[in-house]
Amino acid sequence: MKILLVNPINPSYYYRFGLIFPPLGLGYLSAVLKQHEHEVKIVDMNVEKFDFQNYHYADYDLVGISSDTVRFPWAEYIAKRVRAQGVKVVMGGPHPSVDAYNILKSKTADYVVLGEGEESFVNLVSAIEKGERYPNIGGVGYVNENGEVHLSAMRFISDLDSIPFPDWDGLSLERYNWRSYGKRSMSIISSRGCPFDCEFCSVSQLMGRLWRKRSVDNVFEEMKILVKKYGYEFLVFFDDNFTVDPKRVISLSEKVLKNDLHVNCFAFSRTDEIVGHEDMVEAMSKAGCKMLFIGFETANEEAMEEFNKKESVSIAYDAVKILKRYHIDVFASFILGALSDTKESVKKTVKFAKSLSSVVTEFSILTPI
Repeated sequence: MKILLVNPINPSYYYRFGLIFPPLGLGYLSAVLKQHEHEVKIVDMNVEKFDFQNYHYADYDLVGISSDTVRFPWAEYIAKRVRAQGVKVVMGGPHPSVDAYNILKSKTADYVVLGEGEESFVNLVSAIEKGERYPNIGGVGYVNENGEVHLSAMRFISDLDSIPFPDWDGLSLERYNWRSYGKRSMSIISSRGCPFDCEFCSVSQLMGRLWRKRSVDNVFEEMKILVKKYGYEFLVFFDDNFTVDPKRVISLSEKVLKNDLHVNCFAFSRTDEIVGHEDMVEAMSKAGCKMLFIGFETANEEAMEEFNKKESVSIAYDAVKILKRYHIDVFASFILGALSDTKESVKKTVKFAKSLSSVVTEFSILTPI
């Protein structure tokens, strides 16, 4: 089949700041679809001009649109244009995964892929190709012949090594020019899911609480290709929690050093995974880690309990001290607006944030969806 995959415009402040990385989710889908001999084109509206109102969607058998909540209005606009030309629409991503019922009931899309799509989407494409209108596939939703919304449970892929590397050529990597510490940067994902269940975070719902990891060899092979073939000097690990398994992080760091792979890195972590694992921090530093994103969240212990963060505010300084000892910069993230927050507790959090002397500090407003 001939398939168009679209990544709508992202109006978030990260993108307005110029922090634009390729949509790896669509890159993975494209790679898997091509393995099954489908023809795929990826359009990322954040780095290329795309006249979604007048585009000839009828050239394709199927159009897939990925979206989170911020981009969903754009996804809706595109979907309407696609369906007006008689082409089937499949939506996926965080927002469609949690709002599939309304999307399908409103006929915004023909199908919704819930959660991870490398298996579900490919199976759906194969079913459509065979003429099956209402396939019984895990992780897929649609309106059945009785006008009822059918939603099957999300399916999580256990063997991440079985997924091919993203379709980098299809993603047109030359269009992405973000630099970290002055070096050409590219994104990579080495694990999925998170064992924690923070109230403000959707990861445990969308990717599961069972943390699944790619093997060290598999991750290193992708790192090597990005560095040696594509010339990237800095890799941003977009794992939701990169340091869940300190031994794995140390093993990967040692492999980078052993193979003399010159590359710097950024990753996401937690204070309680830093404190008590100084050997991991040391290994990361030696292997080229330059910065860690840490969700300190608040100076309000009551808010930490409300967030179900399962860590204490009190260890923040210890974590920062360890990171500074090994010359790893801190990207500190905070959330304002907990139900227990007051004007005074917010001021306390701001003062707390300043005291950490992090290189980057961001404040987010807790927003219900």
